[in-house]
Amino acid sequence: MSSTPRFLYLNVRGKRVGCVAVSVDREHAVVHYRTSVKHPKDEFSKEKARVIAAGRLASEPETVRVHADANSYEISSAVMLHLSRKSDAPARARKAAEEWLAANPEHT
Repeated sequence: MSSTPRFLYLNVRGKRVGCVAVSVDREHAVVHYRTSVKHPKDEFSKEKARVIAAGRLASEPETVRVHADANSYEISSAVMLHLSRKSDAPARARKAAEEWLAANPEHT
C-alpha cells in the first residue's frame, strides 16, 4: 500500500459530509480505501475527516480491484461504485457515492 493516501470528499446535495482516504497499489492492481462521515449535527472539519479516514485506511482498508494503469478518474469511479453498493457503509456515504456516480455517468 502506498504510504501517502490521497483524499476525496463526499458531498450530498452540495454539502460536504465525509472524506475518503485512497491508496493505490499498482503492483497488485488494487485500491485500498476507507471513509469518515460526519454526524448530521456536527460541522465538517476537513482536517479531522482526513485524520479519521487515514487512520481507518491504515488499520482496516477496503479493497477494490482496478487495472494496473488506472487513472485518477477510474480509481475514483471504482471507489465510488464499491462504496455505493456497500450495505454496511453509512447511508450518507452511500448517498454521496451515488450522487458522484450520477454526476459522472461515464463510470463503469
